[in-house]
Amino acid sequence: APYLGSKVVSKKRFVLSAFQTDLANQTAVFLQNNMLGFRLIDTSFLPTQKASLYELKLSGISSKYDASWAYEYGSVSSVMCLGFMLQKEKVSGEYGIGTAASNGNNCFSMFMMMSMMQGRGVPGGQKNPSKLRRDLLLSGDEIGHVFSCMNWNLVNQTASFWMCEDVFEKFRAYRFRLIRTDGWFCLPHGDATLGDAKRID
Repeated sequence: APYLGSKVVSKKRFVLSAFQTDLANQTAVFLQNNMLGFRLIDTSFLPTQKASLYELKLSGISSKYDASWAYEYGSVSSVMCLGFMLQKEKVSGEYGIGTAASNGNNCFSMFMMMSMMQGRGVPGGQKNPSKLRRDLLLSGDEIGHVFSCMNWNLVNQTASFWMCEDVFEKFRAYRFRLIRTDGWFCLPHGDATLGDAKRID
């Protein structure tokens, strides 16, 4: 992806495999609901089984974050930026809130929102890019598979999402981790796998 830095035009190469499963899954969901034209898309690489609505109840939500902006859905500071990541191995701690994008300053929520959407700090001050964002772009799905389309219920602490059944079966043993896709970090909650989710449609 080209970018401008001072007076020099440079290029960076990013690995996007962490996001490909989500794109294929959502495209298949749209096609099944007649929201896209079949002739516009090569469907040979898409999931083929019916999309279903799943719900996963999470436990162990930390009281430190329970009523804070970190778990809120739809507030000005979240911009509906809650998603989840599926990881093959159980890993904890390395992508916590302390590794999120920041600049070390206290900012108004709108400025924080704008800065975090790019996984970077706010202009001015010390910029600290997100460790999770960096690792995903460098190593792709070796880190995990990111799914950005979900609904979060803070009161019931449940995540609901549409997923094709063949995708669900492929990743059912993977670890489920709630993430924010603005500051790019994992939220603390109890252990769960994708297979713990229940089909509700």
